[in-house]
Amino acid sequence: MEYVKQLRLNKAKILLATTSLYVAEVADKVGFSNQFHFSRQFKKMFGVSPSDYQGSLV
Repeated sequence: MEYVKQLRLNKAKILLATTSLYVAEVADKVGFSNQFHFSRQFKKMFGVSPSDYQGSLV
């Protein structure tokens, strides 16, 4: 199960870097039904929130 979560979060990282989708849309596209849970898991894995990560790329 951990492997699947890592795959989903890595896909989210790619989407955040290559699209202009909102964080909630990215969370939904990679299979998280709860945006806040997605954000916590993303920050736990990458050390930065999804919105901060997306903002740092601009």
